[in-house]
Amino acid sequence: MQIKKFRANDTAEALRLIRKEFGSQAVILSTKDVDLGAGVFGFRKKCCVEVTAATDAEPSKTVSEFGDMPEGKLSLKKGTKGSVSSVLPARRQKAASLYREKSMNVVGRFKPAKLRGGFSRKTDQSMRFFGLYKELQDQGVKEKIAMDLVKELGRFSSLKRGFGAEDLTQGVIEILKKMGAVTKPIKIIRGEQKIVAMVGPAGVGKTTTIAKLAALGRLKSGRKMGMISLDDKKIGAVAELGVYSRILNVPMEAASTRGQLEQSLHNLRRKDVILIDTPGISRKENALMRRMQDLLQSVKSAEIHLLMSAATREKDLKAVLDRFKLLNINSLIFTRMDDSTEYGDLLNQLVDTRIPASYFADGPQVPENIEVATLDRLVELILKKDHAAKIAAPMTRSRQDNRKRLVYGPYPEKSYAYS
Repeated sequence: MQIKKFRANDTAEALRLIRKEFGSQAVILSTKDVDLGAGVFGFRKKCCVEVTAATDAEPSKTVSEFGDMPEGKLSLKKGTKGSVSSVLPARRQKAASLYREKSMNVVGRFKPAKLRGGFSRKTDQSMRFFGLYKELQDQGVKEKIAMDLVKELGRFSSLKRGFGAEDLTQGVIEILKKMGAVTKPIKIIRGEQKIVAMVGPAGVGKTTTIAKLAALGRLKSGRKMGMISLDDKKIGAVAELGVYSRILNVPMEAASTRGQLEQSLHNLRRKDVILIDTPGISRKENALMRRMQDLLQSVKSAEIHLLMSAATREKDLKAVLDRFKLLNINSLIFTRMDDSTEYGDLLNQLVDTRIPASYFADGPQVPENIEVATLDRLVELILKKDHAAKIAAPMTRSRQDNRKRLVYGPYPEKSYAYS
């Protein structure tokens, strides 16, 4: 499969370029307007259209607009009167007309919004997954990531017979792992203390997440848990964590300096896991960021988890990552999963940063609304149940084959336990 972007002054010119290079079997993936050059104060800015097209045909010589007719037949000799059509035999004129009509019927119907699984009946397996490409784009997955995923999935599916919805999900997961997407929950080694600090912007649910993990560690895994609050910024922050401390019967310490933090760690030295709560840090609070960096660096073995809301736009997610990179982030926790309907931005962060995700949180309930982050769960959120079955459906019009299509499901149950 070949995928290429074409730029031209208008759509008609772009389609001519696509037909010339890919032939009549090209498939339109997307189209958008782009600006070439800023110009002077915005003047002289040149606008053009960018069309992304694909074909499953093998690379070949450029296809002439009139088929494989020799170029010499199209040129008029010097001194010859009349048009090109006057030197073309009638039979070849008719063939050229039919070729143009066929080309426009295939490429000219410019409907990128109607890309669906199985719309191409070509033998190349990757062509059947353009429905998946459209689904990923609708979920906010970056164009390059979606294209690479589709191409790799085409190769993956060609090695497996009877490729169905369950195979589609597993194939996507395996390819995402190769692309750098990783998940990794908190791991506890017997005999070793684990110290975990939660950092992030204000309002992402750091305190609630700590309460959830403390409850899971104590009630479900039987671990000895401890909590430390470094949040002396928000009114009532220490009191809020104190409420959870009393309910869960988990000891809590408060600290705001290096000395106090060292003393708190000493008081909790017999605990299996210590969870550290930190204040929310906004974009302009550089002094607070440096103070948190100084405090956390004093705890050499601390594992830093950055919390971000799943409802945040990708541009803002990247800004949060850039802001907190001074703290040497080890893992990502995505909260407010229930507030979003698109999860492609989360996948983009995992692939681009290669920082593992540890947990997904989807509500305020303690400890129910949290689960171990897995690629299975993320792919499940991105690919809806009916869409996954449709995308992976066999490329056949036979009623008998349609009855044998696999059904996607069931959804995997949440995993709460520490590893």
